[in-house]
Amino acid sequence: MSGPAPSYAICELTGLKVPKAEIVERWDGVMVWAPYLDERHPMLDLPPPRGESVNPPTTVRENDVEHDADAWPVTADGYGSQVGEG
Repeated sequence: MSGPAPSYAICELTGLKVPKAEIVERWDGVMVWAPYLDERHPMLDLPPPRGESVNPPTTVRENDVEHDADAWPVTADGYGSQVGEG
């Protein structure tokens, strides 16, 4: 008789199916195949320049944005267009 069937996982970096035992967590939380593991770059650990915040910018709240009823919607290709225009 053979042993239990091996379990597999998908590497989030390469998309390859690899044995689960070879998957490791990268510094940013991404689960990758061990040969593709990159160490955290030392420049990411430097303190911020003087006068700048350590916290990331907050998202814009809906009330902070003025709504323009005449604004063109942005399409999937990143361009705004009126309905019926090509």
